[in-house]
Amino acid sequence: MNLSGATYAAAVSPTCPRSLRIVSIMAAMALLLCSLPSSATAADPDSADAAGSDENRSAPTLVVHRYVWDQHRAGRRGIHLRSARMNGTGVRRVYDSRRGFVTDLTLDRAGRRVAFSPCCNVHDPVLVVARVRGGTPLKPLAHHPKVDAVGGIGWSPNGRRIAFEGTTGSYPDRVTYLWTVRPDGTGLRPIYNLGSVDNNLFINDALAWTTEGILFSNGHNLRMVKGGESTLVLRRARSVRISGDGSRIITERWRKNSRSVWISAPDGSDQHRLFTQGDPVRVATFYDVTPNHDASALLAYRMSGGDDGSDAIVTWLTEASPTTATVVEPIKYAPTATWN
Repeated sequence: MNLSGATYAAAVSPTCPRSLRIVSIMAAMALLLCSLPSSATAADPDSADAAGSDENRSAPTLVVHRYVWDQHRAGRRGIHLRSARMNGTGVRRVYDSRRGFVTDLTLDRAGRRVAFSPCCNVHDPVLVVARVRGGTPLKPLAHHPKVDAVGGIGWSPNGRRIAFEGTTGSYPDRVTYLWTVRPDGTGLRPIYNLGSVDNNLFINDALAWTTEGILFSNGHNLRMVKGGESTLVLRRARSVRISGDGSRIITERWRKNSRSVWISAPDGSDQHRLFTQGDPVRVATFYDVTPNHDASALLAYRMSGGDDGSDAIVTWLTEASPTTATVVEPIKYAPTATWN
């Protein structure tokens, strides 16, 4: 199951994909506060999800290849994001907070900035953008209190805008939209109504913004938003993550009690299954499967079967079996991690 976005997860999600998150999410639910009534409008015809718009041009050519993770230390609370080169050198402090936690990290296509939603305090920002080499973080929604909970996040191909699931309004009239905004907080736009919170308990881990539109899952199928409308892309797809070069997407597909991971082109063509998850009680299970820049390799959170303490962040070649995965030494264990 797909949970994402810190405060948003605490607001609307009943379950959690990793045992590490369950207790934290349940505690967070008690902290949720309702926001101001919604002022969202119908999809903006000038929104940045239109194919061919300036936001959909090629990403910058200067690409940074780094791991980004929430550094875990026994007894230490809060969020402590770090980054390092692929060989483990050059560790940088990305973001620190004494409160909360984060469940998902989303890099821009060039791997230079990471966006995330801290959980779960009324004084914490609901959306943060930080440079992977350090610097002053941005809080795009600091002046938009009507959006009080954020779920899945994605970047436009050129990194000029961020797409995200955001909830607004007061109970019982809380509504979730897809929005876009610039990293500096300007240009906030609702582009698609995802429905009321009561009827929409599904939360994306991430969104994928392609040159044709924005990909998201409604909990059943992968769909694309363009021009205020959504169209079907893949059936039974419950998550999506896109490679930095925009050439491939990784999706998680469900059929009855079977969960499998697939790779395809962003439009759903040229797809094939990479592997099927086993029984999590008996064998290792892989969560948050994320492609590197050219989708030649994958990173995931590996939860071992049982409770032997060997949970870790691992990587392996895309076309190989996940049983060949090796632990990322700079990280070893972390609640969440990503790469480019």
